[in-house]
Amino acid sequence: MENLLWRIIFAFFLAYLSQVMTESVTSDMLLNYEDIVRLTGEKSIILIDVRQPHELQETGVLPTSINIPLNNLKTALESLSSEEFQKKYGIPLPDKNAPLVFTCRSGNRSMKALLTALELGFKDAKHYAGGYLDWEKNKGLSEKKEKH
Repeated sequence: MENLLWRIIFAFFLAYLSQVMTESVTSDMLLNYEDIVRLTGEKSIILIDVRQPHELQETGVLPTSINIPLNNLKTALESLSSEEFQKKYGIPLPDKNAPLVFTCRSGNRSMKALLTALELGFKDAKHYAGGYLDWEKNKGLSEKKEKH
């Protein structure tokens, strides 16, 4: 009985923690396929794919994205010097006002990346809610439309 009580308390704690963490996320921070196509076409965002490198090799990448695996993200944005960041990721270290957009496979890790960026003080961070799976699905649909 005591074990069950602790499980219930823990479940409520996790639910509360999840709610507190996502309260800072607003609907304008959640991007869809059309947003990504438009913003990457305008070259007005820094698109960061937080998947592991082997996942990118297996599936492919979103155009213009750079890869910073989720487990390296906080260190990359918080601790690397401008020179180290540029050398490692091929772009200048973003400042706190940079338009960052995070993506992953399905949107779960990119949400964690968004929360990390917000925690670090980035003011214009967003995430692609559908991730690479949504990209592939919509890219296929748009290619079919173009053929007809």
